[in-house]
Amino acid sequence: MGAGLAQTLPQRTVCRAFAGAFGSAPLVCSAAALVDIWSPIERNYAFPFFSIVAFLGATLGPVPGSIISWTHAVTWRFVDWITIIFAGLILLPTIFFLSETYSPIILHWKAKNLRRLTQDDRYRAPIEFKTMSFSKRLRRALYRPCLMLWTEPIIIIFSGYLGIIFIVLYTFSAGFPSIFEKVYELDGGELGPTFLSIAVGVLLTIPLIPLTQHLIRRDIYRARAQNQARPGPEFNLYLSMFTAPFFAISLFWMGWTARPSISLWCPLVAAAAFGFGALGVFVSSYQYVAAAFEDHSASALASLQMFRLVAAGIMACIAQIMYNNLSVAWTMTLLGGIATLFLPVPYIMFFYGHRIRRWSRHASCDG
Repeated sequence: MGAGLAQTLPQRTVCRAFAGAFGSAPLVCSAAALVDIWSPIERNYAFPFFSIVAFLGATLGPVPGSIISWTHAVTWRFVDWITIIFAGLILLPTIFFLSETYSPIILHWKAKNLRRLTQDDRYRAPIEFKTMSFSKRLRRALYRPCLMLWTEPIIIIFSGYLGIIFIVLYTFSAGFPSIFEKVYELDGGELGPTFLSIAVGVLLTIPLIPLTQHLIRRDIYRARAQNQARPGPEFNLYLSMFTAPFFAISLFWMGWTARPSISLWCPLVAAAAFGFGALGVFVSSYQYVAAAFEDHSASALASLQMFRLVAAGIMACIAQIMYNNLSVAWTMTLLGGIATLFLPVPYIMFFYGHRIRRWSRHASCDG
């Protein structure tokens, strides 16, 4: 609301900073809540659909935004008003229907209720035996994600991979005008719908979910045959092993086909390939980190979230400079080269992740 009512650039900048600070909590807590609610096997259904909705927000948002900014029928502030309306529609059911998912807290509430009903103080939850002040717990909660970002090899690897994905996704906000307005001479009203091509690619990952489930069930049967409770978290990487090549290829594809002599549909298909590849890597990365750091999943996921959004936010500020100075082709080539360096990550982690987890202080070594 403050951003929508702001009259100067500094006012809007400060309000947007507060929006980013307070809006980051649901991004981290929602993924951690999925870890609390579903088992590692069940999360292979839950995480993809959670991620699809998150990606669709980033790809569908520019459509009404570009139309509002292009038409003069309404003020650009309607972009903020629409955001407020959707946020309010989500906030109300969240307040009234979303319950606690963290099991130690739920046990604490149950023990407290039993003490009240029975007048017996022997009912205690494990968390009540931890004598740690609120300030110390707060410092640890803030410190651990930063520590894991610098000391955990798995976090470092996947933070870099997700960072490049969101750098590309955010720079598309500046890149699409350079590609489709300057090269293909689309107007503002026509530019927004081009983002739907990424959304189409995101949705194309849905048919892969049953296939990955089949492979996961196969790994479970093999683990049980070897007297293991479950396979290692590496089974979460199947989706990215299918889609990761499309992420790197799509950047070169878009960079070198976005020219007037080539049909508009060619870079649009490349954008769909980007959405397909990026979604698969995003889902697998989050699932793998959540499974590998199950006892510290919130901190681990916060580390991923912090790095990728900071990196993407910085790049979004300089994206237009890159497109202007390097051209669309060489900007996409640069990003595609970086993506190619990360291309082996899912395959390396699938075959050698169990060894890398042994170097970790917080990751599970099971499987």
